[in-house]
Amino acid sequence: MSDGPGHPVSNPASEGVRLVLEALTTANDAASIALACAAAGNLRHMLAFGANAPAWRIATLAPATSGGIACSVVDHDLDAVNKATERVPVDILVARQFTISVAPLVLREFDGRLLPVYRQVEILPARDVPADILLVDGPPPELGGRVGTAVQALTFARPGSIVLLPGLSERERADITDTLARRRSLASIVVDRAGDLPLLAAVVLRPLSPETLAIPGA
Repeated sequence: MSDGPGHPVSNPASEGVRLVLEALTTANDAASIALACAAAGNLRHMLAFGANAPAWRIATLAPATSGGIACSVVDHDLDAVNKATERVPVDILVARQFTISVAPLVLREFDGRLLPVYRQVEILPARDVPADILLVDGPPPELGGRVGTAVQALTFARPGSIVLLPGLSERERADITDTLARRRSLASIVVDRAGDLPLLAAVVLRPLSPETLAIPGA
């Protein structure tokens, strides 16, 4: 298959895998991997669930690239966001291609399970295109953990998008891995690393429609 003589069409999923593996040669944590992928080019939009330290590191790309890369941050806790933004440089907060959405956690049904996700209609992406990199760093375990958000990330993705899940406990990593394994057509796990710098990284094969996360009882 090609888009003209001598120009084969690239496979976006394979390209996502290549970006992750190349980034791993110089980066360890999720934010560094995201920044390394951005430096490789062809990235327009990054979306972070959880306004934690890795999200703010990635958000530096919004002013640094003069709008070339859009950064969206989502969190459920308005007080925590307000406290965090006190320490975030103003040039990030006022960047043309940066948004932060405060979206409450709600329960949605997926594969017969009720999972906490961020309320979809409250999320305002910085750019109206799928995210190329999705950092899933919330909600915390005491509020149900990240299994639901790992699935929700696929509703903002495209084939080849990279999903990064840093700092997972062994139990949560196993749960997310099992959830994705039951739907092998959705995403392919590229990195499954425990230890001092735990990380799960997957490449999206097929994005989900938001309606896939059903309102319970609807």
